[in-house]
Parts: sequence; C-alpha cells; structure tokens
Amino acid sequence: MDKNYSNILVAFQSLIPDAPLKDIERTACRLEEMNFSPTLLFPVEGLIRMNHSQWLKEFYTIKELSQKALLDLGVPEDKNILEYKEKQLSLLLYWCELIFRLRQDEPEAWDEIYELYEDD
Repeated sequence: MDKNYSNILVAFQSLIPDAPLKDIERTACRLEEMNFSPTLLFPVEGLIRMNHSQWLKEFYTIKELSQKALLDLGVPEDKNILEYKEKQLSLLLYWCELIFRLRQDEPEAWDEIYELYEDD
C-alpha cells in the first residue's frame, strides 16, 4: 500500500469508535436542516449517517476504484488517478473527523459548520 494511503488509513482507523445511533441521527438531521453538502471530488452517498466501519469500508472502496470507475464518476481522463483518489480520501477524512466531532457536540466543530453555512 502506498505511504499516503497508509497514513490516511491510520487516520481513519484512529477515529474514536462510533457515537450512539441517536447521536448519529441527531447530528445528521441538524446537518440536513442546514443543507449540508461536504466538498468532495465525487459524492459519497449517506456520508453524514455513516458509522466508523462504513467510513473504513468507503476508504477501501475508493482506494480500489479503477480508472474506468473514476471516469464514470466524471473524473477527467487527464487526471492522475492515484493523486485523485488520495485527494478524495483526504477530503473524506476531513469531513469524517468533523462529523465525528459534531456527534460529540463539540462547540468548536459546530462553529466551523456555522461559519461555512450560516455566516454567508
């Protein structure tokens, strides 16, 4: 496994285990009310309701995407697929870490969301 993938995988694995299902749902509902749409290179269905094991599964799914699958997702042919997948995984990790903090009701995490979605 490439070093960058390894570093991202370690970061995903090191996320503290899941919040209770009620906290996952409460957070997802609040984010939906704000029309939350995380910036990713291509969409990840159900991101705000994913649990830790689903995030890890998504990591491996993205890591294993073929060039054809990426083209089907709208990735331009001239893009380096390794770099593209690494960028998607880095963005996914950022959002998963933030969502995890939101589920813990961390005020600073909610401040980040409010800054992005309400202070326009």
